[in-house]
Amino acid sequence: MVAGWSRGFVGFALHTTSSTWSAGNTTTTTTYSSDGVHWHAGVVLQQHPSMSDLDIRGVFEGPAGLLAVEESGACGDTWVEGLLTSRDGVTWQAVDMGKAFGKAVIWNVSGGSAGFVAVDTVGQAVWTSRDGRNWQPVKLDAPAFARSRIDDGTAFSGGYVLVGSTELTGARSCGMTIADPSAKPSPTAPLRVPAIWWSSDGAAWVKAQLPEAKAAYPIQMWVWRLDDHTLAAFDEYGSYAGGEAVWVSNDGRTWKPLAQPVTLDPFVGENFVNDGYFLTDGQHGIQLQGLNGTLGDPYAGGMSLSTWTNGGLVTLAQSGDQPPYDWQTDWAVGPTGVVVTDDGGLWIGLPSSD
Repeated sequence: MVAGWSRGFVGFALHTTSSTWSAGNTTTTTTYSSDGVHWHAGVVLQQHPSMSDLDIRGVFEGPAGLLAVEESGACGDTWVEGLLTSRDGVTWQAVDMGKAFGKAVIWNVSGGSAGFVAVDTVGQAVWTSRDGRNWQPVKLDAPAFARSRIDDGTAFSGGYVLVGSTELTGARSCGMTIADPSAKPSPTAPLRVPAIWWSSDGAAWVKAQLPEAKAAYPIQMWVWRLDDHTLAAFDEYGSYAGGEAVWVSNDGRTWKPLAQPVTLDPFVGENFVNDGYFLTDGQHGIQLQGLNGTLGDPYAGGMSLSTWTNGGLVTLAQSGDQPPYDWQTDWAVGPTGVVVTDDGGLWIGLPSSD
């Protein structure tokens, strides 16, 4: 895994000391680079003693340095097992997860220049942090969060943002309406509507207006940084209904829906066909997207790169020895360009003078 930040790039590689992957015999080596070309060995991290598939799957730059997120699981069923902090991208220290979150199972961690946000797996607990080590719970019993479920969160130059949904009708009982089974008409699941909350400090929260948000069931919201000054919020299930539900904001409080059809798509699609994902180091952002793939060979058509510029995506012209586009490659955007790695090589894409 490679990631970019304001001072260069960092890399992580998982190694095993035996012929089989098992708990206790794997380690993670770290590397760092200021330009993406010249790399240096960093510290060696011991694998979590009870996990065999722990891996670094996200790195975010906050006000005090970097936060690396260790996750386990696969096929969409993943959760956060560990966090690592670094001030310089060279040395890393593990965060005490029990001290930070108690017995909660963490679903997602993200962040930016204001700090970091962690969300639990059931959407009923959220924490914020300035340094990635000391975490404070968000008071979700405040009036702004009434009848709400939190799906995701992040932080950027404008503060902290949470996304999720608010129940509109019906009483909840395991996600269903409480009613007499013989009632006519048959009871239906309660409707929910996409929702967004903003805070300057992680303590006092206000609910933002979300224009053209449509009630539905279910709703799954995500929020991504396009850079450290621009956010995009997505209703994942809304996209399956035939129209991409996407909003953008420069301050976390005022949101604007993107006109259809929406080309911004930070998700890897179910079949990895013509879908992409968005990467940012905070200052620069790129979207990777497959070209002309098929279900049998989703990477056959290569890939395209786009940047978010002046409120829209601009496709970049590419030349030279371009890297492959498949599940074995890792991508990062940083201060000098785009770095791509796989088992056999490293590529760096530099911005042209024109």
